[in-house]
Amino acid sequence: FSGISIAGVEPAYFQLRDWQLVAGRLLDERDLRERKRVAVVSEHLLEQHQLALGMSLPLGMSALRIVGVVSNSSNAISDKLSDGPLAIGANTLYLPLTLEDLWDTREYQANPLDGIFL
Repeated sequence: FSGISIAGVEPAYFQLRDWQLVAGRLLDERDLRERKRVAVVSEHLLEQHQLALGMSLPLGMSALRIVGVVSNSSNAISDKLSDGPLAIGANTLYLPLTLEDLWDTREYQANPLDGIFL
């Protein structure tokens, strides 16, 4: 999975970005509290890497289950990514902020954590 960024986010991140959920669910407070190994991805990432909702992604010595997919249409991700170094979206794996142990990217083919969004 080279070229993928990882972002630890709070559930409110998706509402702040106003991104449209197209399948599954977004991250929630329970995911943070229970440190669930779940992720939300964009449609672009899903298609580019032939992923599917419910699929497990190997990440280091663990795996994340894809629980949600957000739209990557021009009015969803790409138009809202004009904030410089925080401009991530279509190639990003969003996981609960509380999974900080998965942010060490030396063990797998992904970019280091690009940001922590509260």
